[in-house]
Amino acid sequence: MSIQPGAYIQKDPQAEIVYTFNWAAWLDGSEIDSYTITISGPDSVLEQDNDSVDAGNENVSVRLKAGTVGKQYTVTCRIVTDEAVPQTDDRSITVQIRNQ
Repeated sequence: MSIQPGAYIQKDPQAEIVYTFNWAAWLDGSEIDSYTITISGPDSVLEQDNDSVDAGNENVSVRLKAGTVGKQYTVTCRIVTDEAVPQTDDRSITVQIRNQ
C-alpha cells in the first residue's frame, strides 16, 4: 500500500501489511543510497520487518505487524541520497491500532 507523508492509518493488531514510502517526486532524479525505519510510540509492540528499497531506488517498503489496541505510533522513514553531496530527509506516518 503506497502512503503519503503525514498519512493517518488505522491497522488491526493481527494485520501484517506492507506500506510503501514513495520518494520519487522529492528525489528529482537522484536515488536512495541508504534508509532507516524507526517506530516510536507508547510501547514496542508494533513491529517492522521485510523492509527494502524497491526497484529504481525511489521507494522504501516496510511490513508492519502487531501493535497494541488503542495505541498510536509514529513510523518514520529516513533516507540519504546517492548524490555527490548527500541529502537526508524524513517522512512519517501515524498508525492507530484498532480492532477492525
